[in-house]
Amino acid sequence: MPSAFDPPSVQELHRRLEGFRPDADRRWGRMTAHGAIVHMTDAFKMALGERPIRDKSTWFLRTFGRWIGFHTPLPWPRGFRAPRELDQERGGTKPESWDEDLAALHAALDRFVAGEDRLAGHVHAVFGPLSRQEWGVWGYRHTHHHLRQFGL
Repeated sequence: MPSAFDPPSVQELHRRLEGFRPDADRRWGRMTAHGAIVHMTDAFKMALGERPIRDKSTWFLRTFGRWIGFHTPLPWPRGFRAPRELDQERGGTKPESWDEDLAALHAALDRFVAGEDRLAGHVHAVFGPLSRQEWGVWGYRHTHHHLRQFGL
């Protein structure tokens, strides 16, 4: 499984993020390109403990959802509603300046990678507490999922 803690994988994510444009057309979902940028930044902040979030995980998501999402190559489902604190329309960060928000996402990804040793046990809003390895896979797969959403 690719991991955000693997240098070539994180370099790939940064390169793909550089190809993101504010007018990118989504292939599914409701997020705009700018909304996806601030959503991904908020999600990295959640992982780092910089953005408080309620644990809405269930037994099913902590077991089967986590196993499928982090231990199989199956693509993540489309149309899954983000938790309120990570949804730019319902309580997440509002998009402001494309260039500043994209720079903030690059910085959040770098802080996430640099903080890998402190992530074990941090709570994900949907999957509950994750191991260091699971956070690495999540960091890659969550970003990859939204880049795919916009054809990147």
